[in-house]
Amino acid sequence: MSRVDEVIEIFGLTEEKIKRRKHYPQLSDDIVFDDKLTYITGFSGVGKTSLIKNLILKDDSWYVPRKPTESNLPIIELVGDSVSEAISILTKVGLSEAFIFITPYEQLSEGQKARFILADAINRNKNKIIIDEFLSNVDRLTAKNVARTFQKQCRNAKISVILVSAHEDIIVELLPDMVLELDFLGKFKKIDRDEIEYTKQEFQIMNGTHEEYSELKDYHYFGELSMKESKESYNTEYFVIKDRERVIGTIIYREPYPKALNFLAAINDINKEIGWVGRTIIHPSYRGLGLSLQLLNTSMYKKKYRESRSILGYYMPRHLSAGYMETNLVENKDIEIRKQFIELIEAKSKLKVEQLRDDRTRDLFLESLSDEEQNRIAFVGSKWFRTKFLEEIKYYFEIRNKKMSCEMFEEIVEFVEKSYSNVPIDVSILTAIPYKLRGFVYINR
Repeated sequence: MSRVDEVIEIFGLTEEKIKRRKHYPQLSDDIVFDDKLTYITGFSGVGKTSLIKNLILKDDSWYVPRKPTESNLPIIELVGDSVSEAISILTKVGLSEAFIFITPYEQLSEGQKARFILADAINRNKNKIIIDEFLSNVDRLTAKNVARTFQKQCRNAKISVILVSAHEDIIVELLPDMVLELDFLGKFKKIDRDEIEYTKQEFQIMNGTHEEYSELKDYHYFGELSMKESKESYNTEYFVIKDRERVIGTIIYREPYPKALNFLAAINDINKEIGWVGRTIIHPSYRGLGLSLQLLNTSMYKKKYRESRSILGYYMPRHLSAGYMETNLVENKDIEIRKQFIELIEAKSKLKVEQLRDDRTRDLFLESLSDEEQNRIAFVGSKWFRTKFLEEIKYYFEIRNKKMSCEMFEEIVEFVEKSYSNVPIDVSILTAIPYKLRGFVYINR
């Protein structure tokens, strides 16, 4: 006698009893999943996976995301038909960081992989997706924040989704239209959205400090901005957004020019009215929730104008959603002396000017120059730097629809000619290297 037969005999089990005990969830026809976000939950072993397998057999239009076949490729290569489209898709789901763009899928964290699943579905134009073990292996704080982003983007993209997990702690964040709780007897309890008690998540914006900025500084792709020294030279304000006591986002507003230059009438006029957005950083676990928009639009900053320049904004102009208007940056203007300077640099270095962003490459180039070549490059570079400085001054007047007086202009020209007659070559090079930037301005009315 086998051990199975022995157990059957000991406990008096019959075929009928065994068959009756092997229940799998059977849903009634009035359970509809289309145009909804559905959350299926219950203890491990109640048949959640069996249920969704049966659903897929009945309706093969449901898409089940899989690990990418080329999971060793950076995720920027896995979605979209272009860099621009890929950045747009990844940013929507909270994968909005330069270093993450170039990270292979297999090296993403579990939370990032969950975000990528949604990006992949959006990329494939799938409008019905099923995800088993949704966020099961993710720490619960990250799970809650990913869930918030996930449900928001599913609804924005009009994706019907069935999420399956034994965890019930993310139901509030998911805001599901329907919850199905399964039990071990093949029964289920259906809970509609209006039966679920929701607590709105409130994040608090407040005045911040350099120390609080420092908690998040390394999450920015450019690394640390020398804000401590900057705060001594510039009028600077920090704001932070918190989840209880945890700093989850920060923004830095700084006057465009150092306080020491306020003796110049034009610069004093600019600094009085404009705050420049020096940094906006959101903790990776909280990205995709619209927190950067809250910081960009905070009513706590009182300057009449806020000016921002963004590389990411070139692809995803989130500022426009916060009430900003686009500006015509000096960076994007076709300025002849800049072209001449770049041509000169590239001819001498045999490199593209963008390669000189690297400190070591730039140092080697400068060391290779003769005194005569250095003098020539310094002359053209200084001319470019002065031109840029004056164009920036004009820009700050233009975005305010304000005219600069002749006296102001003459004073600033005289200052620039005297102060920037011999600008260090590396400084001139760094200001000439092109970036894809979009400019934005917000007017406090």
